[in-house]
Amino acid sequence: MSSPATLSTQIAGHITNSIARNSLVKEPFPYLITDNALPPDIFARLIADLPAISDLRPMSQIGLRNVAQYDKHVTALFEDIPGRRDPDVWAQVARALLDMSVENLLREIFSPFVPVARDRRDLIREVRLDCGQVGAFLEPHTDSPVVLMKSLLHLSPETSHPTADTVLFRPKDPEARRKRLGERGDFSPASYAHESAGDQAEAARVKFRPNRMWSFFRTADSLHGLDPLAEEVAPRYIVAAHYRFVHA
Repeated sequence: MSSPATLSTQIAGHITNSIARNSLVKEPFPYLITDNALPPDIFARLIADLPAISDLRPMSQIGLRNVAQYDKHVTALFEDIPGRRDPDVWAQVARALLDMSVENLLREIFSPFVPVARDRRDLIREVRLDCGQVGAFLEPHTDSPVVLMKSLLHLSPETSHPTADTVLFRPKDPEARRKRLGERGDFSPASYAHESAGDQAEAARVKFRPNRMWSFFRTADSLHGLDPLAEEVAPRYIVAAHYRFVHA
């Protein structure tokens, strides 16, 4: 049996090999889709050990109270999920997703689109399990300005349904939006908010497929969201690897 360090290294190697087989998509903003992100046996172990919704915390309790639709989303850091039958796989997946080989490859792929000064600030790195319940949705948003980069790994359900997909948006009036954002061309942490769906046009979708990961650097244009989640595909579990700034 592989030691924990060796197992996480093997998983990280699988992730980087999977990433390297895919190409960056540049519209409506740069993002990368990676299918078969985890080794099949590791992915199966995660799926077999998913926690109950009651084991996770409402996102409205972790500093997201200003966005009401987060009330139907629950979350927990991997290390805080209680009662796992297979805790080792959770620890090793988290370690692999945050391995420097994975991070450095993503940085290299996205480097033409990220200001160097922003990229070099100190980061907090964490892996969370997020879950959307029936009716959970997200208005178009770019993610908080404290986010540098994020990777979202689809876990379950296995059933395909449009409401499980992530919707990518393009502003209907880019010039009006630029004026609203101001000279920085971006939100400040204090003023950041989700945007009106009526001001955006659907540009693409990241279809929900188990063991598919999609990654992006947060920019002023990285608009994405979720339609209200249908009952037949709830709950919707994803792994979220966050890279966020220590200081806003």
